[in-house]
Amino acid sequence: MCIFVRNSFKNNEYISYDDENLKEYLKWVKYYLLKMMIESDKYKLLLKNEKIEIFEYLDIGIEVLANEEKVYKILNEKYEEIKNNLQPILLDKNIEKLNKIIELTNYEKEILKFFIIITMETVLQEAADIYGRDLNILQVKLILSKLLNIELPLVDKAISNDSTLIQSNLLEVYKEDTHYFYKKLNIINESFSENMIFSDIDILEMFK
Repeated sequence: MCIFVRNSFKNNEYISYDDENLKEYLKWVKYYLLKMMIESDKYKLLLKNEKIEIFEYLDIGIEVLANEEKVYKILNEKYEEIKNNLQPILLDKNIEKLNKIIELTNYEKEILKFFIIITMETVLQEAADIYGRDLNILQVKLILSKLLNIELPLVDKAISNDSTLIQSNLLEVYKEDTHYFYKKLNIINESFSENMIFSDIDILEMFK
């Protein structure tokens, strides 16, 4: 069966994929989204700012949005269901290929995976606004630590100037030019993210 999916929930451009990888990938998108929303009751800010399209992305009807308690219950139920059914995806396989070349730690892999996905998904970028638009790099590290369940010293080590992720140019740190969470750390380019997610690639060929 061919599945048609929008990279952004705000445009009308559809890409078709014909494999189970896409279904599992979308679970990871929703997993990160739900975790952002539930952490410290951030979903309340999305409700306050009338980000209805984000709730619609999670199949939460507009009719329940006036009831915060019900919204929280639904978000938690969806989060627990997805969390308990997550499977490795092609992106994980490609990160492991990359690992054979540049030797990433487990927490570096998790950080790379998250930023590859958020680079591709506007819904995650929109939701990330709940963290504020005036963030410094320390605040970004704190958010990552909570979001990915990685101890802060390890996050700090993973995105330090001499870390593998930064030295290999897989991630760039923007300290001054932007204050948005998802732009403070940037993947080298969007095509890299798309290939890592959807193609069973030759890593060496991609970097030539």
